Amino acid sequence: MTDETPNYCDLDIEDSWINYLRTRLPYSFMQITEEKPARNPKYFQLSEPVLLTGMGAAERHNFWRRGNVYYMTGKIMDYYSMSQVAQQYRMQEVIQMLTQAPIARFSWPMDARTFYNSMQMEKVWGFVQDNHLDRERVMMTNVILSAELCLKAIMTHATFKETGYFKFSGGHDVVKLFEDLPDTLRDGITTESNVFAKEYVAFRTQIEEEIKEISDRRFSQTKQEVHAEWDQIAERIRESPYTAFVNSNDPGATQKELPEDWFEKALERISRIKEPNDISQYFRYAPQKDTDDLPVDLISWVLLLGRFLYEHLFPVPSSGNGPFSRFPLGSG
Repeated sequence: MTDETPNYCDLDIEDSWINYLRTRLPYSFMQITEEKPARNPKYFQLSEPVLLTGMGAAERHNFWRRGNVYYMTGKIMDYYSMSQVAQQYRMQEVIQMLTQAPIARFSWPMDARTFYNSMQMEKVWGFVQDNHLDRERVMMTNVILSAELCLKAIMTHATFKETGYFKFSGGHDVVKLFEDLPDTLRDGITTESNVFAKEYVAFRTQIEEEIKEISDRRFSQTKQEVHAEWDQIAERIRESPYTAFVNSNDPGATQKELPEDWFEKALERISRIKEPNDISQYFRYAPQKDTDDLPVDLISWVLLLGRFLYEHLFPVPSSGNGPFSRFPLGSG
C-alpha cells in the first residue's frame, strides 16, 4: 500500500479508544461470513480491511458509512417542511422571469428539469408531511438502524484490538450492542457524551439565534454585507461536523441545556421498549395495542443518540465541497 493508504496492521496505536476508532472506521472489509459453529447470539466475521473511497467504499462492507446514510436520510425525514424548499425555488424563478429583460423570458425557466422536479418533490413530500406519525416512525427506524450499524462497526474494530479477529454480534438491540463493548471503551464513550451535551447545545443555540437575527434585520444590509455573511455561514457548515435545521425540534431550539447523563437516560429509555421484540421492530410495526402514540421523549432520545454517534463521536467526512452560499460565483 502507499503512504496515503497504509496497511491496517501498520497503523499507529492511538492513546485512546476514541482516536483508535476514528482512525480505523474508514476502513472497509472485503468479505463477511457467519462464524462457525453458529452460536446464540450469532457472530459475524469480517476480513481484509482496506481503505477505500467513493463507490469502492460503498461496494464493500463498511457499516459505519452505511449507517451514516440511514442517519442523514432520517434527518431529512425529520425536517417536515421540506416542501417549502420547492415552493421557494419556484417563486425565485418567477421573480427572475418578471424582472429580467423580455428577451430573457424565452429561456425561462433556466433549468426545466429542476423546475419540473421541484413540483414533483412538493407532491411526493405532501404524502409524507400529511402522515405525520408514520413519517416519524420511518424516520426513527432509519436513525435507530444507523446507531445499530455504527455500534457493530465499533465492535468490529474493538474486537480486533483485543482478540485479533474482526467480528461483531448479530441482533438489533442497540443497548445490548453497547453493553457488549469493552468496559474501558464504554467508559470513554460515556465521558465523551458529557462533552457532546455542552458542545452540541451551544452550537444549536448559536445557529438559531444567528438566523433569527438575520431575519429580524432583513433589507438593512448592503449587498456586500449580505454576501460576506452568507459566505461565512456556508463555510461554517462545511467545516463543522454538526448539522441542524432551524425551526425544528433539535436540542438548543427547544432546550438550553442537556443533562450530563443524557446518554445513560437515552439507553435506559430505549431498553424499556420490549414489544414486539426490540426497538427497531417497535418503530416499524408499532406496539401491540390499540393505539400508537409514539412517545415524544423516545423520539428525542433516539435522535440525540444518532447525533452523538454521527455528528460528534464518529462523524463521516463529507465527500463534496458544498454548500455554497447564495453567491456561489465569488465576491467580484
